Amino acid sequence: MQRMGIVRRVDELGRIVIPHDLRKNLSINANDLLEIYTDLDLIILKKYTTEATLERSIKQLKYDVINLSQELGREKVAAINKILNEL
Repeated sequence: MQRMGIVRRVDELGRIVIPHDLRKNLSINANDLLEIYTDLDLIILKKYTTEATLERSIKQLKYDVINLSQELGREKVAAINKILNEL
């Protein structure tokens, strides 16, 4: 996780402003949906993923699994690809 060194004040309604440069770098636009997670004392904001984004993630995962075939072995790669194809 990268520290940005940016500090923002929470207003009376609980809102914060995400800096323009950060929104630009993460392709966050007005009216985009964000998911909010917590992990111990962290608040994590993540751009909400749509089905199209999920499909791209699955394709990337398939590609990554193929590249790990030497470490995982053919049988494990085949089993993982079978599961990914069902998705």
